[in-house]
Amino acid sequence: MRMGLYFAAALGAVLGLSVAPSPVRAATPVPSIVDEQAEVAKRIDQRVALLTEKLDLNESQQANAEECLKAAVEKFKEIRDDSSLSDDQKKSLWSSSRKAYRNYLRSLLTDEQKETFDALLVSLAADKAKAAKAVLQAAALAAGKPAPDATPDSDPKDPILDDLGAAALPGSS
Repeated sequence: MRMGLYFAAALGAVLGLSVAPSPVRAATPVPSIVDEQAEVAKRIDQRVALLTEKLDLNESQQANAEECLKAAVEKFKEIRDDSSLSDDQKKSLWSSSRKAYRNYLRSLLTDEQKETFDALLVSLAADKAKAAKAVLQAAALAAGKPAPDATPDSDPKDPILDDLGAAALPGSS
């Protein structure tokens, strides 16, 4: 009898089944740190691919851009997680760090690439503002309110560096 239980447990283990009762699962899965890291890595890869496509980056520029974006992510997480900073201090540090990383990315480029990069930033920022305005208008209409005329944020976001972190700063989108 005991041998039969061992055999059933072994067979269940091979088939991925368990003889123990299954735990109750949450209605929505909680994202893990691994999921967060994979998502950030995917975003970095997408940014490097975009920059490579639009700016014709060489291999050295691609590697440096990737390292810059990874460093930016770490800095943004450090700022976000620093409980000694106020929300205003975090926003200020986030903004100055974003500018520094953007300037470093720009320093990797040739003069021709810099012109294209600057135009790309303007274009991507305009697309992002347009999308944000559409979301606000849809939300206002759904709530039965008049649609807003302006974008939600007068501080333009950096379309290359923003949203690389897993969570935005408090009060930002």
